[in-house]
Parts: sequence; C-alpha cells; structure tokens
Amino acid sequence: MKTLKELLKWYLLLLVVLMVVMAFDCFDTGHTFWYELACFGMSIIPGALIAVSMILLWKKEYILRYVILVLAIGFFILFNMYQVTEQWPLLVMIFIPMTLYSILSFMTK
Repeated sequence: MKTLKELLKWYLLLLVVLMVVMAFDCFDTGHTFWYELACFGMSIIPGALIAVSMILLWKKEYILRYVILVLAIGFFILFNMYQVTEQWPLLVMIFIPMTLYSILSFMTK
C-alpha cells in the first residue's frame, strides 16, 4: 500500500506538469499580450497550488493528506465535476487520484 501511495504522489507531480503545459495554450489565442498573460496566470493556478503544497509538505505527509483532500474537494466544486456526464475526464484525472492519495495516507498512518 505504501508503494501505491508513492506512485500516486509521483502521479500528482506529473499532473502538475500536465496542467502547466496545458496552461501554455493561452498564448495562441490571438488576443493582446496582457490578455494572454492573464489567461496563463489563471490557468496555472490549480497546478501551482498542487505543486507548492507538495513541494513544501513532501516529508510532512500528515499535513499533506489534509491539504490534498481539501484541494480535491475544491477542484471538484470549482470544475463542476458533479456534472459527471460532461466532466468525467477531469474526475478520473484529477479528483480520483487526489482523493485516493488522501484516503491511503489516512489508512497508512
């Protein structure tokens, strides 16, 4: 179970990289530079929240599990994942791994 928890931790870091790479899509909209920069800043916030919390709390898993769970619930509400018919890829990619990591961390104190 500990290996699965470590794999989920590394998966969350890969998820951060994916979110940051996807945020660069804002620079191809044809709008002004400041509009694209604002779009990039707003698009990078979810990945930055996960990255900062994981970097600061990598060794303190007893705090990290609460932070990741709160972020997962926040993303669930923010991204409207409760509309499962339209948002199931986000549910599978973001919410389930974050929640699973938190649950496994609570189980393997």
